[in-house]
Amino acid sequence: MQSATEGDGVANDHLLYLLRGPMKEGVGFGEFSGSSGYCRAMFFIFGLRTKVDRSGVVQQVCRHCGNHAAQVITRRATKFTLFFVPLIPVRTRYAQQCTFCGAEYEIAKADARRLPVG
Repeated sequence: MQSATEGDGVANDHLLYLLRGPMKEGVGFGEFSGSSGYCRAMFFIFGLRTKVDRSGVVQQVCRHCGNHAAQVITRRATKFTLFFVPLIPVRTRYAQQCTFCGAEYEIAKADARRLPVG
């Protein structure tokens, strides 16, 4: 018994037509096929997504207002996404925000890790 891919040229042509659609001379990837009215192209959905995680709260003197108040430590991780799936980490930043005056400033990763979060 012959398979559809091995037999005569007519069966092969029909199988290729079903798999790929009609092919024309000189029509490549992403080009408009002319009179048949369709275009062969691919699309990608990509972008950046930032996720904000609250690492904890510490009691410290604010650099901005000078009051002894709770400071919220946050971690912002930005990742490259492809089809809405986060794949590659692009940037990670840490911030500290005063709950009294609302001032927010960036802190180093080492400072965020060594703060006594409670």
